[in-house]
Amino acid sequence: MAQSTKILTSAIRAPFWKRFGVGKTLPANIDHAYDNDFKVKFRNSTDTADIAVLGVSGNEPAILDANGNEAVKVATTASAVNEITVTNAAANGIVSISATGSDAAIDIVLAQKGAANIYLGTVNTNQLVLSGNQSLADAGQKDLISFTQTVDAVNNIEVTNAATATDPSIAAVGTDANVGLTVSSKGTGSIVANVGTTNRLIVNGEFKTIADGAPVALFEVACADMGMVGGSIMYLVRASDGVDTQALSGIATYAAVSKAGTTTAVITDVAANGAYAESAPASTLTLAFTAVDGADKATFRVQPTGSLVETVYDITYTVVPLAGAVTIL
Repeated sequence: MAQSTKILTSAIRAPFWKRFGVGKTLPANIDHAYDNDFKVKFRNSTDTADIAVLGVSGNEPAILDANGNEAVKVATTASAVNEITVTNAAANGIVSISATGSDAAIDIVLAQKGAANIYLGTVNTNQLVLSGNQSLADAGQKDLISFTQTVDAVNNIEVTNAATATDPSIAAVGTDANVGLTVSSKGTGSIVANVGTTNRLIVNGEFKTIADGAPVALFEVACADMGMVGGSIMYLVRASDGVDTQALSGIATYAAVSKAGTTTAVITDVAANGAYAESAPASTLTLAFTAVDGADKATFRVQPTGSLVETVYDITYTVVPLAGAVTIL
């Protein structure tokens, strides 16, 4: 079937049906088999240029450019109730492309073809703006990163990639001369810093309850056959009977080796580097660190001995492993 074309020429300020000769139905002189192959051109009043083209391409309605090539295609969904709305804007306003329709919540997809990229903005784009406290999600719609607004913010995080043999960075930047950077865990969760897959710092936020005469396991270190592991911990013990208080902080070092399935481990409190404070004269508080050998691992424990009848009695600690993966217990 030959393609049927209607050129509609505008007249200034005339109603649409007068400008284009179109009402709610197409004129009789247009091939009504347009669902197979149909095109309408809108031409300006001077009859010099086409300003828009509508047509059918492969049974899908399309907007064509002045050369008749597809610019936008409209696919058909049976019983569709949702659609895209394009809204213009007044001066200083924001134009929008929105999902609209009868459903209460409507997703919108922007997808590339094949293994191509999606580009947001241009090289001159100032910002990509989130409309609220929103997050980036994975393919399962689970949050990956959440963003929270601070009113009148002047400082922010800058993430920089890197070329060969250099390191990417996460930095605090902004208008202030000095900008700190806070990394927080939730609740009593730990903050772990790794070099490759090796733990280098584990900040444990939990205050673990302890008791006189009872060893408490603090952490364990993996040590495979012929393995050699070690590091240190920094600790603080707090004790109180509701009247007096004690605080004991210090450093302990640990090491372990393994051969033929047998692990040998040791932990030593560096007493010379410890600090002890008390509100009750002549009160005492001491610690005994012990290591328990296991299969391809070593477990390190502490047992306190104090002179108070404690109602508050706990330890918090940070592990600094030099070798060997650490698990906080």
